[in-house]
Amino acid sequence: MININAANLKLKILCQAANPGQTVIDNAVDKYDTDTKDIFVDICKPVVSHLKNASGFKDAMSGLPDLIPKMKTNSLEDNFLKLRFMSEVTGHFTVQKETKKQRVNNLILSSPYGFKRNITSKGNYYANLGLAFDKSPEDAVKYLEKMGIDISFDWKQTIKILKEHNFTIAKVESAQILQLFKDELQASLETGTIYEDFVQNINLVLENRGYIPGKDHPDFTPSRLNLIYRMNTQNAYMRGRYLQQKDVTEFFPYWEFVAVLDDRTTDFCYPLNGIVARNDETFWNANYPPLHYNCRSTIRTLNDNEIDKRGIKVFNDDSKVSYVDEDGNLRDFVLGDVMPAEGFDNTPDEFWECDYNAFEPAIRKALITEIESY
Repeated sequence: MININAANLKLKILCQAANPGQTVIDNAVDKYDTDTKDIFVDICKPVVSHLKNASGFKDAMSGLPDLIPKMKTNSLEDNFLKLRFMSEVTGHFTVQKETKKQRVNNLILSSPYGFKRNITSKGNYYANLGLAFDKSPEDAVKYLEKMGIDISFDWKQTIKILKEHNFTIAKVESAQILQLFKDELQASLETGTIYEDFVQNINLVLENRGYIPGKDHPDFTPSRLNLIYRMNTQNAYMRGRYLQQKDVTEFFPYWEFVAVLDDRTTDFCYPLNGIVARNDETFWNANYPPLHYNCRSTIRTLNDNEIDKRGIKVFNDDSKVSYVDEDGNLRDFVLGDVMPAEGFDNTPDEFWECDYNAFEPAIRKALITEIESY
């Protein structure tokens, strides 16, 4: 009989050993998930108060757009900053470590997106990176330098960019909550629901969408918080890896797509596993991970010696790729025609932009005004 728990633990240990940078980030997200699970309770307080004091459906709906400035998102922005900054640092660092075995002595000496070549870390590299997630970016840099990890990319500029972008993300989250209640109010009005009955179910609406813990499951980590933490840390991690890999392209001109193959592997990533192409192929402009929500795939850099030694086939945009799907059928595609999930067809150095059309006009106008006030 197979011990499922033992097998899962063994798999987890193997995955951690193969991808320690990802493990550091996952552990940080899990900790923030647990420690800040009530963060949306505070953000939603003005909304809940407004709905409870409104005289009816129309009064409730008309006042929603005015709530965006009142929804305090400072704590969420601060968490984003810590998680995203250290995720990007970890991304840079993992590539630097991965290429160390392949590089010649004087490679990557003055990388604007890297680390100083001679690192003498006091303790485990990844343990030190993990401990820095609890610190402000400025304190994290001081701590890592004390531990022998000197960051040489322009981290101050990175912090400035992240702060502005985090403000946008947090305010969009606020607007999404308002849009959620706008839709719920409209639906309840049309079905003839009594407003007092709607008010009784306000928390249930937030629970069902994963914003706040439910009464029956007080320790439940809201799925929405989990999702936005993971999405933003993963994107920052990949941004760090991407910038570092682009910086050493002269010596490592090939990229290999590496998917995690298990029962969660998607149809986006499975066919691309093991594909190697020069990093200047246009294929990578849309297919550098993540390719979808919760994507676990990564890119590995390779040099000419590694290509020759392993006899690796190098593809280009016009290459026809064949693979066997999960049903045993032989399939093929042209590499340059491949596209990821909707909204993921960009490179990690391109920051996410809000689709303002997803909001009704009054909320959209209030959201834009709030973001422009930063």
